[in-house]
Amino acid sequence: MKNKIYTYLISNNVQIDQDVFDYGFSYFKKYIFYVFITIPFIIYFKLYLNVILFLVLFIPLRKYLGGYHFNNDVICILFSSFVSIAISYYSNICNISYLYYIFSTIAILLLSYFLAPVEHKNKELNSYEKKIYKFKAIKIEIIFLFFSVLAYIFSINTLINLLFYINIINIFNLIIGNLLNEKCQ
Repeated sequence: MKNKIYTYLISNNVQIDQDVFDYGFSYFKKYIFYVFITIPFIIYFKLYLNVILFLVLFIPLRKYLGGYHFNNDVICILFSSFVSIAISYYSNICNISYLYYIFSTIAILLLSYFLAPVEHKNKELNSYEKKIYKFKAIKIEIIFLFFSVLAYIFSINTLINLLFYINIINIFNLIIGNLLNEKCQ
């Protein structure tokens, strides 16, 4: 199927290298696998908005913070599905104190300043890129803090809960990612 799609693209004058296409296609398969695993739980637990909001908030921050990466794609996808579902589910039923959220925000800002970004062995960053990633991560976290103030004022507890859990996941990502990177060096 992959080769048929590639051949179709080339025959229609779409210029793409085979290795770039293969890389993109492998990521496409991973996302499809994630969707097929996650969708039934989203439907069963009625987490439509929560999962979308979680992914919209989590992915940009994770991109700039970096963090731990599983070596096995299947484990990575299963863990990602579990985290997406669990955080979305618990953000509905557990009300986190705004004070806990503030403490988690202080922690993630400090850790971001000192530990971010966590590099992956396949994507090393130069010093300029590291500064840019760190700046963008801290900027996103400050934007999230602003959103949390609005959520607090308007009693949108689910958003505060999601932001808290996102902070906690990223705190663990930064710490574990840095510890494992140091261990490997």
